[in-house]
Amino acid sequence: MSTPATPTKIAKYIVEGILGSGAMGVVYKAHDEQIDRQVAIKVLHEHLRLGADGETLAARFLQEARAAARCLHPNIVTVFDFGNEDVPYIVMEYVEGVELRSILKSHTHLSLSEAVNIIVQVLEALAFAHARGVVHRDIKPDNIILLQDGAVKVSDFGVARLDTSDLTGTGFMIGTPSYMSPEGLKGKHVDARSDLFSVGVVLFELLCGQRFDRDISVRQNLEKIKISQSINKSNLGKIHRILTRVLQASANDRFQKASEFIQELRQMDDVDAQATVMVRQTREMQATHIVEVRSADDVWDGELLQSLEQSLATYVGPVAKLLLKKILAQYRDLRSFDRATERAHSHRG
Repeated sequence: MSTPATPTKIAKYIVEGILGSGAMGVVYKAHDEQIDRQVAIKVLHEHLRLGADGETLAARFLQEARAAARCLHPNIVTVFDFGNEDVPYIVMEYVEGVELRSILKSHTHLSLSEAVNIIVQVLEALAFAHARGVVHRDIKPDNIILLQDGAVKVSDFGVARLDTSDLTGTGFMIGTPSYMSPEGLKGKHVDARSDLFSVGVVLFELLCGQRFDRDISVRQNLEKIKISQSINKSNLGKIHRILTRVLQASANDRFQKASEFIQELRQMDDVDAQATVMVRQTREMQATHIVEVRSADDVWDGELLQSLEQSLATYVGPVAKLLLKKILAQYRDLRSFDRATERAHSHRG
């Protein structure tokens, strides 16, 4: 099957290139000349549009736009526009960040606090969507984007379904099997609790670096999460209880709302307060943080920054640039950074 040529224009938007491709569509980077901003445009795959279920899939695709457009939230990728001029398309905010999948592939170690902070933001996005009758249905690391300012964006409501929708199935599985709930895998009705199961699978993977194994019991899976410097015995027990509940085969035995999941995560020792503050500060102090980052870039030598970033990337992977900027924003110059480093070494000694 030949690859369709990249269009030069979709509706009023000037196409600049391809960002990626998924099961339902291809995503282009484009420019909105009227507002002078970059956008991402998702278009339904040609072979799906022209297939036997093309009309139903097009309706489902535009339903995605309507679902996501109802969810204006800091942790959800915003939908600006949608339509069907020659092809069904959805226009979204262009987000510069790193997919959580890339972090996992780089084998970057995330502390319990970092993992909880990410998951809490995902759950806050879902709580907002669920309250408006929208179920994501495809929560996975590929659809969780980490921004440079520490915020998290949930993307791709491509298989989202409104509770009021009367669209029926189209003969193929909706969602990604590795992260789907048991009821989703069986093709049964799914609701908000199915999304929470998927979040539990993602949290498990963040903590142990392995995918949840459906061929063994939940208890056997949880044995893979070992006691480490980032997870003390108390928190390990709490994590086990949280994951045991959210990964139950029966939806009735799981958390019933995202807010319940969040509350349990925030009750862990020395984690809840930090995670909560990080989420709140990301939203309330975003503009200030950007100014601080730019200030650090101005006063630090460019070659030195690049060298430090390359060295740090050896240990932490693609998040090196983000971590380095957060650290350097605290210091005015190399001398103040050196003094802080010397103090840290003397304390260790």
